Amino acid sequence: MGGYNAPGGYGAPGGYNPSGGYNAPGGYNPSGGYGPPGQPRPAGAGPAFQLDLRRLTRVDQIVAGASLIAMISIWLPWYSVSWGSGAFESQGSASFSGTSMHGWLWLEFVVALALIGYLVLRAGFPESKVSLPIAHAPLLIIGTGVQLLLILIAFFDIPYGNLGMGWGWAAFIGLLAALAAAAPVMVPAARSYLESRNANTGPRG
Repeated sequence: MGGYNAPGGYGAPGGYNPSGGYNAPGGYNPSGGYGPPGQPRPAGAGPAFQLDLRRLTRVDQIVAGASLIAMISIWLPWYSVSWGSGAFESQGSASFSGTSMHGWLWLEFVVALALIGYLVLRAGFPESKVSLPIAHAPLLIIGTGVQLLLILIAFFDIPYGNLGMGWGWAAFIGLLAALAAAAPVMVPAARSYLESRNANTGPRG
């Protein structure tokens, strides 16, 4: 008479073996994913994202950090107003964020987020994998220039200025951050343009 035969799958790949162990399904890699351990990534698969700030230049790092500070500043006290100065008058003060007084300052959030996101991609992937229809330097010039313009407009366009409203501390933080992000890319570009222009318009023999 035949003895007990293990049911299908018992002791086979993917089932339980008689010793009590577990057989992993075929092709399963216990270290993560399917396929034998050490098997290379499938052909055509892009490189995995791995943040490495060494892929960024010092200018890139300054632009990313300063843009982050400028972006955060628009939600902090950009404007403030105080009232009452006499002994018999009620006194008080109030502060307002940049976005609460200028709703269009959300554009600054979009611009700063785009700059930071772009630089994070450059830090996470090889440069050859981050391709755009515009070169790196002009993109930073445009992005930081637009950011600085938005911050400058918000800085000088003080709402209710005729009623005593003035700048809050975050307005100065935002302005300095926008200047810090734009200066490292715009100053060298302007200097290079002036030098090339002077070279083209120099004395001709």
